Amino acid sequence: MINVSTIRLLLFSLVFSVLTSLHAEDTGTFRLPKLDGAYVHYCLSLKQNCGRPAADKFCQLKGFHKTTAYKRFVKAGHTRVLGTGKVCSGPKCDGFQFIRCVPKGFVYTNPLSPRKPTTQAAPGTSSPGKRVKTAVSTSRFELPAVNAVPLDWCQSRNTNCGLSVADKFCRGKGYRYAQSYQMRDKVTRTVNLRGQQVCRGAQCKSFHYIVCQR
Repeated sequence: MINVSTIRLLLFSLVFSVLTSLHAEDTGTFRLPKLDGAYVHYCLSLKQNCGRPAADKFCQLKGFHKTTAYKRFVKAGHTRVLGTGKVCSGPKCDGFQFIRCVPKGFVYTNPLSPRKPTTQAAPGTSSPGKRVKTAVSTSRFELPAVNAVPLDWCQSRNTNCGLSVADKFCRGKGYRYAQSYQMRDKVTRTVNLRGQQVCRGAQCKSFHYIVCQR
């Protein structure tokens, strides 16, 4: 006989699965992405512009705006370099295990948040760290920064990105978690929550805003 706790766990798993799938409708996750029969090479050109630049290019070829997550496929063996169209063969040719793409202006929402995401557009001239009250128990922080430097999209280089950083940012402000947030790209310099530099250059990514919920 199934007890009440088991039923609750099954219902929670079902709801979480549905919410996650709804959240993923506007995204494209490509497992072991290929182009013309070869795995997508990890760099736009051999040993240059690796990781995010190549993933962003792949997303654009698929009609999306940019990538939000990806993972390296070491020793893929047979890859196509997107920047040149050439094929790389051998153990030194890496690809991607997956690439996740999103359209322009995509708003990320926490699937466990009981509230609907904010519908306010992300302004382009907001003051860093500005707090805007959006509801009784939520606050929206414009262009979140640490010591006046934009907060990086990831806690460290290409790891623990997006929701993980937004949640930690909100907890540091006295809130429980992030309700929603939006990516900001082409930032010239970013730091993590500890103030350590994560990225410098046009490829850096930060947040337009983070909405925190109590």
